[in-house]
Amino acid sequence: MVEFSNLYKNKIYDPNRSIQAKVSFEILAVEAYEDASFSVSGEAPISRLSQAINKIRSMSNKYATYEPNYFQLDGTFCIPPKENEGDSELGWWSDSISDQNGYYVTNPTITFTFTEPHGSIGLTLTFDNQADEYASEFAIRTYSATDVLLISETITGNTGSVYYFDEPLDNYSKIVIEIIKWAKPYRRSRLVEVDFGVVREYTGDKLISLKVLEEMDLLTSTVPSNEMQFVLDNSDQLFNILNPNGIYRFLVPNQEMTAQIGLLIGENKYEWIPMGKYFLTEWTVEEGAMTSTFVGRDIFTKLEAVSYTTLLQNTNLYDLAEDILIKSNVEKYKIDETLRTIPTNGFIAPIKVREALQMISIAGRCVVRQIRDGSIDIEHFEELTFETGYITFAGQEIAGPIVRPQIYIDYQFQVIDFETAFKAPKISLSQQVTHVVIKVHESAEIITDIKFINPNVKEGIGYEINNPLINTEEQASLIAEFMFREYNLIAEYTASWRQNPVLECGSVILVEDSFGNKKKARITKQEYNFAGYLDGITEAKGGI
Repeated sequence: MVEFSNLYKNKIYDPNRSIQAKVSFEILAVEAYEDASFSVSGEAPISRLSQAINKIRSMSNKYATYEPNYFQLDGTFCIPPKENEGDSELGWWSDSISDQNGYYVTNPTITFTFTEPHGSIGLTLTFDNQADEYASEFAIRTYSATDVLLISETITGNTGSVYYFDEPLDNYSKIVIEIIKWAKPYRRSRLVEVDFGVVREYTGDKLISLKVLEEMDLLTSTVPSNEMQFVLDNSDQLFNILNPNGIYRFLVPNQEMTAQIGLLIGENKYEWIPMGKYFLTEWTVEEGAMTSTFVGRDIFTKLEAVSYTTLLQNTNLYDLAEDILIKSNVEKYKIDETLRTIPTNGFIAPIKVREALQMISIAGRCVVRQIRDGSIDIEHFEELTFETGYITFAGQEIAGPIVRPQIYIDYQFQVIDFETAFKAPKISLSQQVTHVVIKVHESAEIITDIKFINPNVKEGIGYEINNPLINTEEQASLIAEFMFREYNLIAEYTASWRQNPVLECGSVILVEDSFGNKKKARITKQEYNFAGYLDGITEAKGGI
C-alpha cells in the first residue's frame, strides 16, 4: 500500500470528494542519452559530472560550500559528501566562481558529443533547484557532424532554476552550453541535469482521460506488464503529424511517462499518489483530430527483448536475481531477503530476462512485479489466512491467560462495501488443484519428475512445473505446498467501485458480499479510470 496521510484517509471515501490527475511525459531523444559523451571546462571537487544526464532532476540536498553569503546556519544546508561517497545527487559544479556581478573570468562550459546525429524537441536545463539558484544568462549552441554551427542562442533574463529551450533541434552531433552570468555573485555554476528534449506535464482541461491497469500473478504463471493510457486535448495541433513545429516527429518508443492521482485534502491542496512509471509503446494522432492517445507499458515489456547470457551458476536465488537485474541495466529493484537462503544451480543456457525473473519467483515462492516508483519488486507474501480482519492479543490478567479480539488496522479504509461499490461484487470460483508434478533439475543431465498430492482436494485439475532453478526434492516440496495453499483460495472477487489509488496489487482487503459478510482477499488486478472523476475495477483472490 502506498503511504498516505490521515487527511487523505478521511477524505478518500467522502461522497463529495474532489479528484484530479496529472501525467508527466518525457518527450526526450532516448538514444541520445546512450550515445552521449561529455566534457567540461573545469569542475569543482564536489562535482559529479556523470550525473548530468541521469534523468534525476534535483540535488539530494542544499550543500554547504565556501562561497560568500551562501552557507547559512538555518538548518537547511548539509555537509557535502566526499568524492565517491554515497549516491548523493549533485550534477556538475564549475571550478570557477563568478565575480561581484555574477560574471566569470572564463565562462564555464559543458559539451556533449555524439557518434550519430540526433534530434529533439528542445533542451531542458535544471540548475540548482534546491537553493533556487540559476544562470541568468547562458548560451546554447548545436553543431553538425562536420562541426557546422546549426543553432546559436543566447538566453538573457532567466529567472528560474529550470529552463525549457523549446526550439526544435535537428541532426545535432554536438551541444555546447556556456554559462555567462549567474544570478548571484560569487557562485560556482551548478547544472544538475541536462535533458535532450522536454518534460511536459498535463493536467486539468488538457488531460481528457487517464486509465491505469495494474496486474499481479500470485502463482507467477506469467509476469504481467502494467499499462497506462491517456488522452490529451490536441486542439492546438501540437501533436499533428503535419505540423512542422509540432511534437509528433520527436515521439519515439520507450519515452518515459508517469501518472499521479490527487485527492483534495484542504483548500486548494491536493495529496498526490503515484500511479507508476511507464514507457511509450503506442500513440495515435489522427490528422485533424482534436485528441491524441498515448499508451505506455512498464519495464517488463522492455525486458521481454533482453537476454541474460553471462550466466551466474552455483549461487542462491537472491544473487542470481541481482545479477540478472544489474546486467539488464535495471537501476531500481528490491529483492526479498529470504531468497538468500535458497541455493540454485542457475541457468545453463541464455534466457530472456522476463522469463528468468518468472523462474526465480516460482523457485523462491515469491511474486515479481513493478511497484509505483518504477522499481522491480520480488517479494514473498505471508499466507492469507481466513480470519475476516481480526488479529489477536495474548496477555495475562488476574483470571489467567486471555485472547482478546482487536479490530484489523485501518479496517474501514481497506473495505470494499456497498457504500463505495456501485453494485454487489461478483464472486466466481476457480478450480482447485489435485496434484502438481515438479521436474527437479539435479543437474543438466539428471531431471526427475516428482508428483505431489493435494490432500485436501478430491476433484480438480493437475499442474506441472518445469523450472531449471528447482534443484532439490526439498525445494520442490516447499513449492508444491505453496501452490496448494494458493490454489485453495478459489474465490475470485470482482468489484466495480469508486477506487482508492493507494491500494496496490498485493494489498489485502475485505470485500462485502450481499449477505453483509466481509471476506478477506488479496488484490490481483486494479483498473483506474479518470475522466474528471475516478472509478474503476478491483479483482482480488481469497477464501470463501
